[in-house]
Amino acid sequence: MSPSEVQQVEQHTGQKAEDLSEEQLDAAMDDLGIEGQEPTDQEIAMLEAEDQNTQPTQVNQPVSEAELISRLERLGALKAQGILTEEEFQAQKAKLLGL
Repeated sequence: MSPSEVQQVEQHTGQKAEDLSEEQLDAAMDDLGIEGQEPTDQEIAMLEAEDQNTQPTQVNQPVSEAELISRLERLGALKAQGILTEEEFQAQKAKLLGL
């Protein structure tokens, strides 16, 4: 989603997009007529950089169950939107679960 679409979803739901469950995000996108789209090279680079920046923190700090669920839901939403492939989703999920 573009930044303006994220803002639309947040205004529509009254919550941050990353705090929404996959179902809530899908419903909001449907309500607003927003379709999932392929990520740009810039978005992929940003996701990869964010992953590299947060990786040491994840290793050093235990993650609460609620935070883990939130992160898994966010991954699911990215996959549902077509931003992550099945392979990328499984790899990130394994990282989060420590597998």
